Amino acid sequence: MTFEDIQVFHHLEVAILDALDVVLNKEKVLPFFQPIISADEQNVVGYESLARIKTEDGFKSLGWFFHDSSIGIV
Repeated sequence: MTFEDIQVFHHLEVAILDALDVVLNKEKVLPFFQPIISADEQNVVGYESLARIKTEDGFKSLGWFFHDSSIGIV
């Protein structure tokens, strides 16, 4: 998958979900915790929390939601 493919996919995903969908369905928003691994010691040194929303097609990333300047979170 190329960078251009990722951009197209991202735009399609955002077109399907908008900020209002997220706000009106906040009970479907869940945190996913991704471990941060130390390259030197090969162990977990922390976690990052990723927002996902449950849809009919599975879980979708909400990364775009936090970068959307029109909703005032940025």
